[in-house]
Amino acid sequence: MADAVELQLNTDPTVADTDGDSINDGREVNKYGTNPRVADSDRDGLSDYTEAEGQSNPTRWDTDRDGLNDQREAKLGTDPSQRDTDGDGISDGLEVKRPSIYPDADPLRKDVYVELDYMAGNGLSRNDYDTEQVVDEFANAPTKNPDGTKGISLHIRYNDTVPYRGGIYFSSPTRTDELNSFDAYEDEFRDFDRKGYHYALGVNDLKRTNSDAMRLGGRAGGGKFAFEPDQSIFAHELGHSLGLKEFRGIDSEKISYSEYPSVMNYNSPRGAVGYATGDESDTAQNDWSVVTNSMGKHVDTGGVRARCITPEFAGGAGTTSNPYKIETVDQLSCIRADIDANYELTADINAAGRTGFKSIGGHGSVFRGTLDGNGHAIRNLTLRQPKQSSVALFGVTAGTIRDLRIISADVVAKESVAILANENRGMIRNVTVTGTISGSTTRAGYGGSNVGGVVVTNGDSTINRYKTDTDAKLVRVTSDVNVTGNGAGGIAVMNTGQIVQSAALGDVNGGFVGNPSGIGGLVGTNIGRINQSFATGNVTGGWQVGGLAGVHARGRITDSFANGTVHGHYRTIGGLIGVNMQGGTVKRSYAAGSVTTSENPPHVGGTIGKMDGGTVTNTYWNASRSGIEQAVGSGSADITRANTREQLSRLDFERVWRSTSGDPTLQWTSETRLPPT
Repeated sequence: MADAVELQLNTDPTVADTDGDSINDGREVNKYGTNPRVADSDRDGLSDYTEAEGQSNPTRWDTDRDGLNDQREAKLGTDPSQRDTDGDGISDGLEVKRPSIYPDADPLRKDVYVELDYMAGNGLSRNDYDTEQVVDEFANAPTKNPDGTKGISLHIRYNDTVPYRGGIYFSSPTRTDELNSFDAYEDEFRDFDRKGYHYALGVNDLKRTNSDAMRLGGRAGGGKFAFEPDQSIFAHELGHSLGLKEFRGIDSEKISYSEYPSVMNYNSPRGAVGYATGDESDTAQNDWSVVTNSMGKHVDTGGVRARCITPEFAGGAGTTSNPYKIETVDQLSCIRADIDANYELTADINAAGRTGFKSIGGHGSVFRGTLDGNGHAIRNLTLRQPKQSSVALFGVTAGTIRDLRIISADVVAKESVAILANENRGMIRNVTVTGTISGSTTRAGYGGSNVGGVVVTNGDSTINRYKTDTDAKLVRVTSDVNVTGNGAGGIAVMNTGQIVQSAALGDVNGGFVGNPSGIGGLVGTNIGRINQSFATGNVTGGWQVGGLAGVHARGRITDSFANGTVHGHYRTIGGLIGVNMQGGTVKRSYAAGSVTTSENPPHVGGTIGKMDGGTVTNTYWNASRSGIEQAVGSGSADITRANTREQLSRLDFERVWRSTSGDPTLQWTSETRLPPT
C-alpha cells in the first residue's frame, strides 16, 4: 500500500502492520475491509486475525446475526457463521437467551420441544399421557451432535388441562369435523404457537370407547397432532410432525415389522415406541436420518420477538467507546437483548402506537449498562397495561441513564408503576420526563398503589429499607408528570438513595378513596437524602400528605422547598412534609403553598403536619399564603414564619439560593430549562 494512501488512512507507513493484529495494512483494507488501525475492527472481542482465519466476519460483531456476538460463540463452541449450529430449527441465540421459552436448551445438542395439552375428566389424568419411554428413545437416537454426543433432547411441556367435552367429533366419519374440533382446542389452549414447539393434544376417543387408534393424527411436517393416551400413538404422531411421511411401510400394514421395525409401521407391536435405524437392509428406511435432516424445517420461531434476539442497531458495538446506536423504538426495545452493554440515542424516537412495550430488565435481569440520550427525546411512550404490575420503561437499573428526555408519556398499570424505571440502583442524571401516569382503579374505587412520576423506588429494594443506598442517585432529574395513585410521588414513591438538584412540577393526586397515604409532591416516602430539590405541583391525598414528601423518616432534607397547594382529607398534612419521624432531619428549607383540608383533621401544619421525632432547623413557611397559623400541626420544630426574602436570613443566597420576583429558588435552575419540552 503506497505511503500516500497510508498517510490518508492515518496508518504508519514505516511498518507493515500498524495495529499489530498479524494482518498487514494492505490486506486489511483491500481484502477484509477491516480497520488497519484497530486490532478488533468490529469490537466483538476477537481480533481481526482470529476472525479472518476462522469462520466469522471481522467487520461484524455477530456474523450470523443470531444474537450472540462472535466472541461469545467462540466461548460456547457454537459456529459463528451458522445461526443454528445443531440444526434443530431453534437459533443459537434463542437457545442461549430464552431459557423461559426453551428450558434446558443446548445450542450444541438437538432439541425438540412439544407443548402437550391433555384432556382430563372421564377417568383421565396426566399419568395417562405419560411420554417417558418416547423421551428415552430420543435420548438414545443414533444422531450426532456438534458437541460429539449422540441423541436428541425431547422436552415435553405439559401445559394446560383441557376440559373433557362430549360430542366433539374426534372420530367422526369426516376428517373436516375432526380438524374443526382440533382447531377449536388449539385456538383456545395453545400457548407456544410459532415459538419452535410442536403441539400435541391428548384426547380420549369421544365416540368409540374401546378404540386404540384415531383417524385424526399428525400430518408429515405439520407441527401439531392429536393422540389418545398411549405412548406408541404419541411416538407415531410425533414422527409425522417431525417429517416422517410416505415410505413403504409408513402407515401401512403391508410391510412386516421385521422388514421395517418402526413405530411408524401399523404392524408394530403394541407398546413399541422406536424408530427404524435403517440397518435391516440396503433399502430400509432410516427414520432417524429423515428426522435429523428435516426437524429444523418443521418448527416456526417467528412468534418469539426475534428482533430482540438479533437486534439490528444503527451502529456501534456495545462498548464504552463505541456504544450501540439507537434511532427507532424497536432498537430501544432491544436493549433487553444485552443488559450489560452500552447504548446511545442518535435521534429522537416517536413511540406512538406501541402500547405493549415490555419493561427492559427486572430483578432477575438488572440493566447494568449505560444509556446516553445525547439530549434526544423519546416521545409518546404509551404503557397502558391496567392489569399488570411493575410497569415502566426499565424494570430495574443499576447502570447509568443520562441526558435523556421522555416527552408526553402515558402510563397506566395496576400498581408499582413509573415512567422511566421501577427501581433505580444506579445513576440517573440530566433526565426530564413529562406526561401522565396512574395506577388503575379497582372496582371498589381504590386507586392503584405505588405510582411514581420517574421511578417507583430510588434505591436497592433488597437492602435494609432504613439504610441510605449511596449508589442510587437521581441528579438533575425533572418531572412534569401528573401522577395519580395511592402511595405516590412526583419523582419517586420511595427514596432510600439520593435525590440531588431535582424538581417535580406536576400535580400528585392520591384521591380520597381507600385511605390513600404517603403522598408527596417530590416523593411519597423519603428515607434517603434530598438536596437542593423542590416541588411546585398541587398535592392531594388522604393522610401523610406533604408538598415535598408525605413521610420523612431517618433521612435528610436540605436546601429544598415546596410551593404548591396541599390538600388533605384525614390527618398529618403539611406544606412541606406530612409526617417527620424516626430521626428525619430538615435543614434550610421552606414551604410557601396553601394548605387546605376537607374537614378539620388533626396534625395539620403550614410546614409539617406532625413531628414524631427528628430535627428541623433553619426552616421557614409562608404563613399568609399557607392559610395555616401553626408551622407544625403537632410537636415542635425550629421553623420561622417568613413572608419576604429578607426574613429568609439563614438560607445561603451566595452559593445555593437566588432571589426572584416571587419565591426564592435554587441557583442550579438557571442552568436547566424548566419545565422540559
